[in-house]
Amino acid sequence: MRLLKKCIPVLLLVLSLFTATAAAISNADTVRVFKKVCEDPAFLPQLYSAVPLYEELGVTNASVNAKFKETIHTVLTIAEAEKANGSLIESNLKSRLKTITINTAASMEAVYIALCTDAFSEETVASLLDGNIPLEFEPLYNAIASEAYIILGFGKDREPTHVFDDLEHHLWAEKAIAYLFDKDILNGVSDFSFMPAANVTREQFAKMMCVAFNIEASAEKPVFSDVRETDWFYPYVTTMASRKLILGIGDGMFGSGRNITRQDMAVLMFRIGEMLGVMDQSSLRTSGFEDDRYIASYAKTAVVTLKELGIINGNELNCFNPTMTATRAEAAQMLYNCYQYVNK
Repeated sequence: MRLLKKCIPVLLLVLSLFTATAAAISNADTVRVFKKVCEDPAFLPQLYSAVPLYEELGVTNASVNAKFKETIHTVLTIAEAEKANGSLIESNLKSRLKTITINTAASMEAVYIALCTDAFSEETVASLLDGNIPLEFEPLYNAIASEAYIILGFGKDREPTHVFDDLEHHLWAEKAIAYLFDKDILNGVSDFSFMPAANVTREQFAKMMCVAFNIEASAEKPVFSDVRETDWFYPYVTTMASRKLILGIGDGMFGSGRNITRQDMAVLMFRIGEMLGVMDQSSLRTSGFEDDRYIASYAKTAVVTLKELGIINGNELNCFNPTMTATRAEAAQMLYNCYQYVNK
């Protein structure tokens, strides 16, 4: 604790010097690096072991994780900014990353936690503040260094990297999920779980589309009886509705909490394509799906057009299953296909 009193002014000074402005480093980048940190058998568990003292400080394991994610994100953001201004290049990447990591780690609240709980020795923290990477902090630095080359765009074109552990039976959607996650268009249910087989609600898909295509609200704010201003989805639903992209289910209701159907997803994607001027109604009268007759009249044009453009596909029996609910994996794949078409 004596060291803490000496370090606080230094930590505050370093924090003020190395706090970066927001850049293009994505949540996917941070999670990918943090996952590597979690693979080390000692680093975070060493902090978690100080739980009794955490309780006195009001600190949880989740908040410890958040602080180290913040550290990782800050390191990558500073590194990207230095690359942009030319001070970080491929030949000095490792040395600059080491310096940035030391300065950032020394300035983040994770170090305060380490000091207050004695999770790390005074010698370890002193070493960090003296400009070295202590043995205990090597997992953090090594995780950043192993991914930074790709994240910062050196070498071949950057490709999204799989970050979820539960896509084994949904590999057909893995590229789409990784891409949209990398773009911060969709999230997992936790850092490493996507729950691809779970259903997607109407409000969840509204948010995905609103974020993916940067939809801006008109002056009008439609009111739905089942959408309150305090709901997390209020800005997305009202934005989409103000553009007549979402019309609700009737009787002044949006249908919040209901799982979205595949044909309703198609309608929403088609309306956005029309609004953006990149989709025209197909001249075809049928989608060619075996279950075409089950597609609702209001959705027929959308499904036929998106099928013709290659944005939606049928299953192995050539069925679209228009009234079936969509899984998170299916929604991601359809949204990815639409996103690629709109931005081609």
